[in-house]
Amino acid sequence: MTPADSPARSSPPQQGIALRRRARQLGWASVPILSLSLLAFVPFLWLALIRRRVRDWVVFAAYLAAVVAELILVSVGKKGSAASATGGAILVLVAVTATVHALMAYRPTAGVPSWRDVHAVRAADKRRQRAMAVAKEREIHEQAIGVRAAMADQKQAQKADRATAHAASAEAMEARKQEEAAQKAAQLAAPRYGWVETRRTYRRKTIFGNRRTETIVSRPSQRNARRRTRQRFGGVTITEEWQRLE
Repeated sequence: MTPADSPARSSPPQQGIALRRRARQLGWASVPILSLSLLAFVPFLWLALIRRRVRDWVVFAAYLAAVVAELILVSVGKKGSAASATGGAILVLVAVTATVHALMAYRPTAGVPSWRDVHAVRAADKRRQRAMAVAKEREIHEQAIGVRAAMADQKQAQKADRATAHAASAEAMEARKQEEAAQKAAQLAAPRYGWVETRRTYRRKTIFGNRRTETIVSRPSQRNARRRTRQRFGGVTITEEWQRLE
């Protein structure tokens, strides 16, 4: 393996990324010194905007409070006074601390993303959220289609059940009609008997003292009798004659 093919040597794109990160580190670290600590909070504001972490926002607020305090002390205190001296000391302390802190926070190994990387990540998040929303809408649409299909199947099943019940009712009614027709046919086929006539014979005394016999014949329309009867009571003889009707 030649030295040019050694994996320890970085590729040109990686070297360019490392150079850009080093330049960004030096640029943000020089802001507190070049602005005399007045803009010492700016590098950490950028970190808070990029990372969006609570700790970064707390660090930014601390540097901003220090800058406001030094401005108040320097502007209020007279030259040579304790307030002015305290403001100058805070100015130097903030400039040095912010510079060192920025060098540590923006070091290449810290992995602080650039604005382009953050924009790409956020765009990817938006695309992922959009894809998830589309997938959720598709899932909801498929669920709605499934529910509608299930409702349609249920309606078809109910319609089939009603048709089956109607067919069973029709069959039962037809069977009942056939049974009634069979009963009527059996009744018509069975032999019938009718009441032909009834004779009532009365023997009683007349006004002259002799006995007189009187016979009354009647033909009622009663049916379904199969016998001949003869009854005697109170001097009255009742004879009922029946015959079969064809």
